[in-house]
Amino acid sequence: MLFKTKIRDSHISTFVIGSNNYLYRRALKREIGIWQNSKQEDFISEIFHEVQFQYNKETYSLKSNKDWISFFSMFGSFKNALILGGNNTNFEEYLITNKIVSKIENLDIIFKKDSSNQLNKFNDLNFIDLPDNKYDIIIAKSILHHIINLEHLLLQVNKSLTEKGILVVFEYIGENKQQWDQNKINLINSEFDCEDILPGYKFDRLVHNYYNNWPFESIRSQEIVKILNEVFNEKIVEVEWGKLNWPIDYHISQYCFYNNISLDIEKKELLGNRANLLDTLHKHNKSVKSSYLFGIYKKTLYPQSLEIIKWDKTKVKKELELRGPIKVRITSLMATHSNNIIIKILLVIKKILRRIKKIIRRNK
Repeated sequence: MLFKTKIRDSHISTFVIGSNNYLYRRALKREIGIWQNSKQEDFISEIFHEVQFQYNKETYSLKSNKDWISFFSMFGSFKNALILGGNNTNFEEYLITNKIVSKIENLDIIFKKDSSNQLNKFNDLNFIDLPDNKYDIIIAKSILHHIINLEHLLLQVNKSLTEKGILVVFEYIGENKQQWDQNKINLINSEFDCEDILPGYKFDRLVHNYYNNWPFESIRSQEIVKILNEVFNEKIVEVEWGKLNWPIDYHISQYCFYNNISLDIEKKELLGNRANLLDTLHKHNKSVKSSYLFGIYKKTLYPQSLEIIKWDKTKVKKELELRGPIKVRITSLMATHSNNIIIKILLVIKKILRRIKKIIRRNK
């Protein structure tokens, strides 16, 4: 059973899950382990998929980070900015250098020991308490799909915006945990041809997310647009796109990573072009869910009632408990406790064994 609460003021709990929940705390450790001990390129899509939209009868095209920065910069020169989920030095430098913002603070769901963040002692965005009326612009950059307490965070964001402040969102909004809709799976497997480049390839649901060894990945992504529109009464622009090309691109990158397949630039471009053609063909297919969101929202001065659906024990267990074969559990354990001396020794032994195997193969 799920529990429902109507939120009308700040005195009512806005949490879907509490910070002291045992499974949440364990999942948070896994999340930290995954992101602190892996290369960024292991997790991101390799291609920025273009989108065109109209605003005030003008057509705009987003092809890169600079394009959507240039678009939202039209709405003012901002003094104080907060970036959620940033940690991208080039992104922040561009905002400062081009005088789009004067000062930037950064918050993520987790922080490394060398972080200079001093905004709040409790950096977990699921439970953050932001200051009132401080920021002229808040940017959510690929972070909301990692948040469980979406309602709480977005209410905090609204509270923290100045009277004329705006929230800028660039997010994944597709199926939760990349457990793609069966209709999307069938469509891609029947119409996307890559047999000449990846023999035997099949598009399917990402198993690692199902196992919850990436516990917060796309945890409530399908609900992001709905909750944004419940919290923020007025939007300047809200664009959704990437129905098929992003899922294909991301799935292939993961497929190649886990199967030790290396593709040259020419093959990547060829696969990308085919994915884009298929996406264009089904651009207006309402039965296929979009993957991207670019939105700009104005501060809500008088928030309306918001329904909070609390997670019960069954829901928490389903969404956060680690499951899967022993290999998955061991890998997750080693990532979670990577700073433990015993784990470090085991990792060194693992590397040595890999080298020995390579030498044996060469000698054969």
